[in-house]
Amino acid sequence: MAGGNTADGAASNVVESYDPQTNTWSTAASMPTARAQIASGVINNVAYFAGGYAGSSGLSVVESLSLPAITDTTTTTTAAGATTTTSTASTTTTTLTGTVTLNFTPGWNLVGNSANGTLDVAAALGDAAKVTTVWKWVASSAKWAFYTPSLVGQALTDYATSKGYDVLTTIGGGEGFWVNAKEPFTAQLPAGSSVYSASFQGMAPGWNLIAVGDNPTPSGFNRTLSLTPPAAGDIPLNVITLWAWDAAQMNWYFYAPGLEKNGTLASYIASKSYLDFGIRTLDPATGFWVNVPADTSGTTTTSGATTTSTSASTTTTAAATTTTTTAASTTSSTTTSTSTTSATTTTTSTATTTTISAPPCVYAINPAGSDFGADGGSNWFAVTATNSPCLIQEWTPNPSQNWITNVYKYGMSNGNGYVNLTVLANAGAAARNGVVTVVWPANAIGVNHNVNQAGANPFQGAVNGTWGGTCNFDFGPVSVSGTFAMTVDANGGVSGTYLGDESGMITGSVNAGSGGLAATTSGGGYGGISWSGTFNANPLRGNGQWTDSGFCSGTWATN
Repeated sequence: MAGGNTADGAASNVVESYDPQTNTWSTAASMPTARAQIASGVINNVAYFAGGYAGSSGLSVVESLSLPAITDTTTTTTAAGATTTTSTASTTTTTLTGTVTLNFTPGWNLVGNSANGTLDVAAALGDAAKVTTVWKWVASSAKWAFYTPSLVGQALTDYATSKGYDVLTTIGGGEGFWVNAKEPFTAQLPAGSSVYSASFQGMAPGWNLIAVGDNPTPSGFNRTLSLTPPAAGDIPLNVITLWAWDAAQMNWYFYAPGLEKNGTLASYIASKSYLDFGIRTLDPATGFWVNVPADTSGTTTTSGATTTSTSASTTTTAAATTTTTTAASTTSSTTTSTSTTSATTTTTSTATTTTISAPPCVYAINPAGSDFGADGGSNWFAVTATNSPCLIQEWTPNPSQNWITNVYKYGMSNGNGYVNLTVLANAGAAARNGVVTVVWPANAIGVNHNVNQAGANPFQGAVNGTWGGTCNFDFGPVSVSGTFAMTVDANGGVSGTYLGDESGMITGSVNAGSGGLAATTSGGGYGGISWSGTFNANPLRGNGQWTDSGFCSGTWATN
């Protein structure tokens, strides 16, 4: 039983539980927010409270609260009159039936396996047309495990070893992972029991990439990590920061209990242009980063001096508390609380400094690839750090083919910059492909810029010919004719001139697949001529039709 209204009409945050074994009610830890007319439920001994009212104000937040395990008691009396009582803790398990779908969009996706079953990476994400790479953070060794469907067997092992990665084969229950997708697609999580938030109590200090299936809010997840349920209104510091990636917005959702505790979370998020979780939960398809403090009990060690005044009735304690991670930004606050008994006043002043850091770096490139004609050319792409603390400038662009030349970075600022590249002409008829790999230090994920180049057009060369036809005027038909000289380049582009009654320039293209000619002209006595027809290679010959503004038409043919 939770919430409701008190005798004076105010919303209550009291939570009470009933034990059918003893037929008694007891008071549990209070809800974080007092409310009435709520929706609630219990999954894996975690209670969830949604909506409701605080007075006349409607609430849209969802909160969670860890509950003590339910105990089943069995009493046995022997013939001799001895009595034995056995207590067994029971839990409720939520089962996922394989209906949780992971939805991927082109680019980087941070997702998770919230089922207590193993996801086979090659089976689920082995389509090279859809997936570029898959990455999992191994917290115990602080390194990446890597998979790409473009490499198999020993080739995958050799590549991963050369980069200092582990080979990624499975995603365990409760693990988050990155997928760099080429196109939109979906994948199913394995069926199994849900991984619940309380299973991460005692998580290893440092960065952890995880997933849960009980759909908590970030604040609720932080509270659930407490071994002992916190008091009503208290915000424990079980995590330093929590991050979830939004692929569509290419930005981070951010939560920090230390900032929530001192009331500066919203302003910090706004100052960094992060996304506010608001009422968003950590749903079963979401993978998220958690930075856990070294003090895994969820409390912060304090140090300070205690002074007892000459008056025996007054004691003052001053303590300084500091939470330190890698430097990115700092928020400070000071809180003072006073409690009074009959003759004693105790004042505690606590200064808290929280330094925020972001998860291991993820970079993005734009555009994802470059397309060149057979003649080659130059292009550039941007390299962007997707989270601001990843201020790393040591990344290097490496081309995979010697026909990708003049590759260098420029415009560097706070880990962001640009890469220039030049592609040489392709004399062969076949298209070719390569990549420029942007490489960072070991704690960052590298990405590829795909380079595609068309093969040379088989119709390239110079052709000469004649054209002729008729123009129909009010005073009667008039015969027109002339000559032309055209050139088809390696990319199929047409250029040239034609002479005669309709003199002008020729521009257009020849498609290597069909041999079709589509061309337009400038100049001409009555307007621009449109040419159409086909070419035959070996030898290069062609013929077709031409029209001019509806007045004239005729045919053309090479010599």
